[in-house]
Amino acid sequence: MREIAGQDPLGLQTITTDRILPGLLPGVLALSVRARYLSIYSFLLRRYASTGGTADNDGLDDFMRKREFEVCIAANLCPRCDAESVIGNGVGRPLATTRPKEYARQLSVKSHLGGYGLYYRSPMEELGVIVRRGQGLVGEEPNPIDLLRKNNRAQALADHYEAAVADTRWYRDWMHGVDPVPAEVLEELGQVGCLCRLDEHGPERDAIAAVLLSAPSAERAEASEQRRRAFALVLDLAAEHPDVVYSDASFREAILSRFIADPRADDAAGQARARWAAAVMRESAQDPLAAVWTSFCRAGMAAQPFDGLTRSELKQVIRERLIGSSEVVFAGTTIPCTPDTPCETWLESLTHATSDMSWEEIRETAG
Repeated sequence: MREIAGQDPLGLQTITTDRILPGLLPGVLALSVRARYLSIYSFLLRRYASTGGTADNDGLDDFMRKREFEVCIAANLCPRCDAESVIGNGVGRPLATTRPKEYARQLSVKSHLGGYGLYYRSPMEELGVIVRRGQGLVGEEPNPIDLLRKNNRAQALADHYEAAVADTRWYRDWMHGVDPVPAEVLEELGQVGCLCRLDEHGPERDAIAAVLLSAPSAERAEASEQRRRAFALVLDLAAEHPDVVYSDASFREAILSRFIADPRADDAAGQARARWAAAVMRESAQDPLAAVWTSFCRAGMAAQPFDGLTRSELKQVIRERLIGSSEVVFAGTTIPCTPDTPCETWLESLTHATSDMSWEEIRETAG
């Protein structure tokens, strides 16, 4: 046995994040909650192309990450929010707390193309907003750089963010310079361009909604319909359980309750509930599995000699270290367990003890 880093050693959560969620919610990020980046990156892509920068992604990378840093500082200087989930906070937040009079130009994050490359590039391609390098033609040659599409849905995103920041000194005088940016310039940007200000810019918000809720092409119609159903499901649940938009636990519990109430519904809403309920039940299973595996690995690491364990020695570790004379507690009911307890007997005790618990309560206890 080898001890390795990571919180998902069996890869169970990775399957949910990388395989299941993209099918249930295509084009919507699981790793970032900031919708306004869709319009910010659209604006930056078009701005870079229109100002005659080097026509390659390396030039775009430098431009993107420096503008990300400035937007990050602006968000941290915004008096309205705490700049939560802003890309570049690892660099920008500690610096902003010192309140310097000006900010030297620097990169937001280490990754190529910044948060755009890390998080938003693939969803923006799925949503029909960008053309990746090499995926289109400029004349007769493949495009050498990521480009914003020329369609109305993509251009509207850039138009509205540009309109929001057009009167700022950052936009007029400082975007393309090399000198340190005065703090008051970024404070002004934060008042209109911060991620939290989207509610003050109705047309921009509508443009983002249009991109998320409409199909960019006939080929993506099915994926777009799946995305609309997911949004409709969340909004429907939120009408009765407002916490579902903030709490994963509340969302899981609400989904299962709705599905259990009408498990055979086969209309669009019923199909959406069934698919999400299946994903939720997978979450309920994978957390205790991961907990069991982690305990198994820790016990094995503590017990194994230099040459490892034989089959009989491993069985002994399981009997004595993992099971032993242990007990579990569900809803105040203590269930004893010994290595020789029949599985059916233990399962009957568990089923009885958890009969009045919700699946979310069981998941939290077992995990």
